[in-house]
Amino acid sequence: TDRFTQAPIQHNVNKVFMAMEEWKKPIFTLCLLALRQLVPPEVGALKLSAVVERGLACPQVQVTSFSFLALLCADMMFTDVAGATSARQRFGRCLDHWLDAYKEQALISAFTEPAKFYWASSGSRPGCPPWLEENVEAHALNWYVAMLGSTLGIQLPHLPVFWDTFAPPVVDFWEGLSEEGWKIFRLPSNFGRRWKNISALARPGQAPLVTNGRLLGGHFPWKTAGHHTIYALGAAMDAELSRGAGHFANEAVNPSDAAKPRRELLARYLERFAHFFRRDVFVRRC
Repeated sequence: TDRFTQAPIQHNVNKVFMAMEEWKKPIFTLCLLALRQLVPPEVGALKLSAVVERGLACPQVQVTSFSFLALLCADMMFTDVAGATSARQRFGRCLDHWLDAYKEQALISAFTEPAKFYWASSGSRPGCPPWLEENVEAHALNWYVAMLGSTLGIQLPHLPVFWDTFAPPVVDFWEGLSEEGWKIFRLPSNFGRRWKNISALARPGQAPLVTNGRLLGGHFPWKTAGHHTIYALGAAMDAELSRGAGHFANEAVNPSDAAKPRRELLARYLERFAHFFRRDVFVRRC
């Protein structure tokens, strides 16, 4: 039994293992075996507890254990600056680690936290239960990250679950938030910060940051969403989007004339993520 979650270790690790795609399973097994050699026992217990905790959640969350454990082992094996053989190699290892963290922070400021802020500000209405905000990271990010990969070729440490079909937390949040909201999220002082820690988002007397609080989840982009709305656990979603994050990512690069309106609407999301890699922004932080 895991002493942190009080859950059975073997049972939940097996659940995580069985939820994974076949190609991930041998790598995950090697990471579990390597963990004992790479970190002290007390640290290993904490990391294993994080895997067990994921085993208590839905399959889409369970499989994130792969990225979690693989990145941990990679960090311990390949980012050991002391083990580098030259100054250039040391610099390269530090830069790789920093770039991964930077991309995750850009994802937080361009996608994760604006989406959660939108749900926190406009949820709890018909078709939009209050639990949508807390499921942005578990589900909605799979669509957003898959889209970044198919359109911009961006590879993030956060691997998307392409077979995720639970689309209600996915929302066209920039369609519902004002330009002032984007200005707040893109401020250097707010880069990578959780929305609840950004005081400007709760400042009284300012212009409304939510300009359209009637958007349904599972419809993305809102203006080109289909008219076949279905429901899961009381939450709305478009039947087309529920075909999965992988299908959506492929459609995001559909070159047909019929798909052009969708591509143009999605461009706003790509441009706002790319904003953090502009020379005047990226170099200053680097």
